Amino acid sequence: MTTLENLYYGNIAPHEYEVVRGSEYDITAKLVIRHEQDLSATLTEQQNAILQKIKDNHTELMNLGERDAFRRGFSLAVKLMIEAMSSEKTLRALFRPVSRERIGGARTRPRPTKPTQAVCRGLWAQIQLWLNTLHSCFLVVF
Repeated sequence: MTTLENLYYGNIAPHEYEVVRGSEYDITAKLVIRHEQDLSATLTEQQNAILQKIKDNHTELMNLGERDAFRRGFSLAVKLMIEAMSSEKTLRALFRPVSRERIGGARTRPRPTKPTQAVCRGLWAQIQLWLNTLHSCFLVVF
């Protein structure tokens, strides 16, 4: 399966990752848990219920933030790809002709032929259309 298919079918979950033992995240998470347990031990049952609601709301808020950050990051990445690929110089670098002209036995710089230029322009138009469509889809989805 392709990466896009794996993402679509849920085999890739960008928001899930392994926490490395001893990492800054691991240490901070353990501190939060310890402080929560200390606080919870001093609260009444009603206060613990309120604390649980606060934790649930905070989790939802964090999920919304992660989703928005993913959407904004993906949009930025697509914009960067479009910008990087939109220059004539980039196209020439990607689609250099294989053959080289010889003048007086010395090789010269390759010069793209008219068909090569036309193919590059057509291919580039399709790439731009695909990237813009992909970017628009993610703006609608997220």
